[in-house]
Amino acid sequence: MFVRSAIVQANGSSFIDDHYHQIINGGQRTTTFFTYLYANCSMGETEFINIKFNFSLHSRFSNILSCDDIAPYRGIRFQPILGNSIFWFIITKNEHADNASFHVGLPPGQKIGLNT
Repeated sequence: MFVRSAIVQANGSSFIDDHYHQIINGGQRTTTFFTYLYANCSMGETEFINIKFNFSLHSRFSNILSCDDIAPYRGIRFQPILGNSIFWFIITKNEHADNASFHVGLPPGQKIGLNT
């Protein structure tokens, strides 16, 4: 099965609405790699809303996750770092949307990414 890759772009104050990657009739990829191709921002994270930040677990990844004062009240937020990739499962073993994969691209900043 061939599934197309997609380039996504956010500029300035725009954001990518919260979403799942779609279940496609006739076939579904099971995972996503999202790679930052361009990132000109200090914020503008990709937030996984349903995976709550846990300071004792996630703070060791402060070089790639946002670990600021609001982190305990949000989902985990991956910093937009050029060349970095995020990997996640998009469906469960029963082929339903995985709730942990619900995510949003936050403002501000310019960023371009590749979903494969």
